[in-house]
Amino acid sequence: MITEAQIRQTVSKAEEIFQDCWAKLSAMNNAETLFSFQPTLLTALYQIEATYRTICREERNLNSQKTSSNQKQISESIQTLVRYKRVLTQVLDVGKALGDSFAWIFYGNERELLKRHYDHEFIPHLALNTGGRGEYEFARNTPRFGKYIVLMHSITTFLRLGDFSLIDPIDLKIAAIGEIKSHKKSETEISVNITLAGGKLPKEMLPKISEAQAKPNSEQLPPELLDRLKKQVKGMQEAFKPPLQNHPSNKVEMHLVETKLKELFDRSSLGKWGTIKVDRGLLLVGMKFDEMPIYSQLKKEPIETGASFQQNLENLKSPTAEIIDKSLPQNFILTSWILYPAEGRYFHPFGMIPLFFWPLDVTVRKAIIFQKMRVMTLYNPGFLIDELKRNGFEVQFGQDKKIKIIKKIGEKSFEFAGMDHFIGAVRTQFYADTGIVSFVRAAVDKIEAENFTQPTQISLDLDFIHDSIANGGAN
Repeated sequence: MITEAQIRQTVSKAEEIFQDCWAKLSAMNNAETLFSFQPTLLTALYQIEATYRTICREERNLNSQKTSSNQKQISESIQTLVRYKRVLTQVLDVGKALGDSFAWIFYGNERELLKRHYDHEFIPHLALNTGGRGEYEFARNTPRFGKYIVLMHSITTFLRLGDFSLIDPIDLKIAAIGEIKSHKKSETEISVNITLAGGKLPKEMLPKISEAQAKPNSEQLPPELLDRLKKQVKGMQEAFKPPLQNHPSNKVEMHLVETKLKELFDRSSLGKWGTIKVDRGLLLVGMKFDEMPIYSQLKKEPIETGASFQQNLENLKSPTAEIIDKSLPQNFILTSWILYPAEGRYFHPFGMIPLFFWPLDVTVRKAIIFQKMRVMTLYNPGFLIDELKRNGFEVQFGQDKKIKIIKKIGEKSFEFAGMDHFIGAVRTQFYADTGIVSFVRAAVDKIEAENFTQPTQISLDLDFIHDSIANGGAN
């Protein structure tokens, strides 16, 4: 059975690599840091994933061996493996947060392409089969494809279409998306097929290859792999088509207040939660941890008992009362966590800027990304609900706490779906929820002016304005 020492060694090695990646990302001022970042990060991610898969196999084996006589012993061993998996996924998420930050340098202004990526399902784990190995070796050996920069999608949570992107080194725009198909030729050799989709790429930008290399070799692929490749390439080609209607996006000004995190950081201490109210219904709670290796921190079970925990809960009552207004018909608290959720996996939300680029003290950013500080948010949507109702909107909250906003004008009814994305922006990105009211009012005015005569579904292109970064606040 895999030992704790092995888990500790894997995590410690990953943490060392992540620290190196942080330094590279912070500098990013020469070719060496640019081209070494991805192979360095991928090495750690693949090592973590390999250890995670080993634990999964052991867990399956233990379950198959369980009998009435050894049930207790087997169950205890399985619980240990589950704890190991939890630690490894949390460490993997730190690496993905760094990878998302790197990819954002190139994809931050590619809104249309980003939408196409987000249309695909989030993949929480890296592939370790032949295909995954082919991607890894391609990343290690091909930091450039001709004169283009290669951006591997597997280091991110939001690049989900294709396996890599080609970046034009002049304007840092996405020139193409590539798909890698690999199959074993022998025990020591993997054949890699590269297919590109996008605009026409100038010959002088591409690698110089022989005529034999240039010939399509898709016939070498197994039939099932070839069929899948055709479907993927079609999707990649569709991603580069311009939208049918080129309307400007709706600018959603919600005024970020993330600089309050520095004040929260200063108010928090070991064993004592810090709090700060940042908006009418939003409270931040900061929890600092000892400066120790990340494995030692993450292996601890959440402390939900004891005198210190109870005292922190007691101290939280007064600041929580500040985001409650008893004159409102509805008051209730929604809890969230910044960057890393309490349940489920980290992924970067659409339209938001990675925390690495927030105009925030570097010590605070690093503490949050490396999980040396956790930030919980308490949000009371009662103020938002009341303001929407006063503006003539009907507001419904389902059992899943998702909001539905309805506006009736005469015989017409406007229903806004997907508003949980706005609520998420308030709860985890610190946007003021007054921006939601301004947006839905403006949207209704625009839609009503179209004078639709039959039921119509309209997709609105949203652009969350980040004032401080737009004005050069990020470093």
